[in-house]
Amino acid sequence: MLVRDHLIASGVISGIWYYFTKSVPESLVFFLSGFIIDVDHFVDYYISHPFTLKYKKIRAACLTMDQKEVYILLHSFELVILAVIIGAIFFPERIYFVAVLGVVQHLMLDQVSNDTYPFSYFLIYRFLKGFRKESVFKSSRCKGFFPIKKQ
Repeated sequence: MLVRDHLIASGVISGIWYYFTKSVPESLVFFLSGFIIDVDHFVDYYISHPFTLKYKKIRAACLTMDQKEVYILLHSFELVILAVIIGAIFFPERIYFVAVLGVVQHLMLDQVSNDTYPFSYFLIYRFLKGFRKESVFKSSRCKGFFPIKKQ
């Protein structure tokens, strides 16, 4: 799923969260955690490409997935489970779980919108498959979820 789409989805869902809770901090945390985990795509890019700060070049490489391995270490249901356990023990405040919910909605949207295999968003699965791109994604192009007409 494109970052643009995660921004839209996180904005809508955090707006719904605000409608029911009237909590600005929680809504902001939900919004940010709904797309900030995409930072791991930059890590993947820099592992297989020379360093650049040119966003268009990085974005094009991510859209065409022109790398052999896909690590996306933050895109992991195991990390969500670990975060819930750590939160239950050390951070029982609701805002921590709101952050985890933002990550969960991100992963769920990726799972249904990207052309992936059922276990692609499990880190252990990717590790066992050698992080090979073709073991994670069925196609070699990132797809958008919300169509936006070009004018």
